[in-house]
Amino acid sequence: MINQFQIQDEHEANVFRIVAGLPREGVIAFALACCLRLLSVYNRASEDQSWRNLEQLNSILGSLRLGLINEVPFPKHVEHDLDSVLPDNPNYASDYAAIDTVACIEMLLDMTDSLNAFSSKGVQLATEIAKANFNIIADIVYSATGLPMSSSNNSIVLKHDLVIAERLMQNNDLEILSTRCDSQSIEQVLSLNQRYDITEKGWFINSDCATKK
Repeated sequence: MINQFQIQDEHEANVFRIVAGLPREGVIAFALACCLRLLSVYNRASEDQSWRNLEQLNSILGSLRLGLINEVPFPKHVEHDLDSVLPDNPNYASDYAAIDTVACIEMLLDMTDSLNAFSSKGVQLATEIAKANFNIIADIVYSATGLPMSSSNNSIVLKHDLVIAERLMQNNDLEILSTRCDSQSIEQVLSLNQRYDITEKGWFINSDCATKK
């Protein structure tokens, strides 16, 4: 019988294989889609916090989205300062969810610093972003269910609806982009993920844990 770890390992290997076959714009679009899904995590994690700056993150991702759709080169260096959108002294699960979300966006920016010099590093970064999405969602599930982190509980978490939904979203994005990677397909993928909101499924992150409504 195939266990959940094997399914997850096979998924990660499949992501790398398909991403490696995409054109540069497709690789960035996939990574950007992953980051767009995480905005709702940051939105909830930073609620009522002084360091919250969802507008800045939206602006950064919005600029990258427009660049992809309009097929214009990205600037060689994207000016950004993301330290100000993070907690100085993280104490809670929500703080670390915000930190991990911004780390994914920083990897995305690293990919797009110089589109003309894009290399296999971009494929690796896109795969790392996809993997990080799973880890962030898994941490939310752990906090929400109150399960202690362990190898045995990992198999339970990997079967959770939120984790399965993330796997399906990644597979769907890759299917679209690998079938036809043009501005229309990229817009389709990004529009789907722009509207994705983890809180719509009833899962929330509060100051010390994630809870289900």
